[in-house]
This record gives sequence, structure tokens and C-alpha cells, in this order.
Amino acid sequence: MRDNAYDPFERRRTTLRIIFFLIIVGTVPFYIGGFVLWGTAPAGGRGAGGQTPIATITPVGGDNSATPSPIASWTPQPTRTPVASIVPPPQFIIPTSAFPTAVPTQPLPTATPFILPTPTPAPTLTPIPSATPIPPATDTPLPPPTDTPPPPTATPPPATATATATPTATATATATIEGG
Repeated sequence: MRDNAYDPFERRRTTLRIIFFLIIVGTVPFYIGGFVLWGTAPAGGRGAGGQTPIATITPVGGDNSATPSPIASWTPQPTRTPVASIVPPPQFIIPTSAFPTAVPTQPLPTATPFILPTPTPAPTLTPIPSATPIPPATDTPLPPPTDTPPPPTATPPPATATATATPTATATATATIEGG
């Protein structure tokens, strides 16, 4: 029985194998076509046989003919080759711009002189505070809590005018019906 913990990895691996196999099968026709074209190419090398090349490559010293040289021997003093036969390389020409160049209207920045920082003294270490004794307890009473009402004062609060209704007697007439 297979362990289910490896199933995602196996599925991923199988998918990659299928993708790589399809890539290989898809590129095989191009390999075959390349071999066919290579086998049917003309034997003359590059291009068709009747065309004239545009440029020829002349190796350095190709115009010199081979002359037999004497057998090498040791010379105590080396000889110097004359330098007059060496031709200087052509000079490079830097073309000028056909378009006008912009001239900056703002002044160019100038270099700011570098000022070395002055040495400063290193900070000093602050000593660790020493253990100070706790002051002895005293018999001073604690202050009252702040949520208690303030003590009464000697001056009474100002009187305020309040309206009170006084009952008055009024005569009212009432009618009674007698009968039964």
C-alpha cells in the first residue's frame, strides 16, 4: 500500500516527465530537418558556386613569400628591428553634432571643500546609582480621599428665589338634580 503523503510529489514528478517528453518529441522533427539540409548542402562550402564574394580576407603578412631561414643560432647580443617600417594607425575622427546643443542657463555646481570633523571627547560613563535607605515610617495621618465632599464653610451659600404656589379658596356652583 502506498503512503498518501507522497502522492502530490509523485503527481508533480509525473507531470514534469510528461512535459519534458513532449518537448523532446516536439523538437525531433527540427533535428531531422537540420540533418537533411546539412546532407543536401553543396560541397563547395559557403554559398552557391558561381557567386563572387563581396569581401576577401587577407591574413596579416599574406603578401610575404616564404623564404627559407637559416638554422637558429644563439647570439650574445640581440639585434634591433628598425622602427621606420611600422606605419602609424589611422587617426580617429570624432564627428561634430549636426544638431545644436543646449547650453545650460543655470550656473554649474561647484565643488564644496571637504571639512574634516573635529575630534570630540568620548562620553563618560554614568555611575550606577547607589542603594539609598528607605526613610523610616512616620505616624502622619493619610490625607482624605478625593471623592469625599469638601468640608462645610463658614459662609452660607447665596439664597436663590424660588416660586411657591399658595392655595386660595374659590366658590364654585354645583347643580343637583332631584328625582328619582
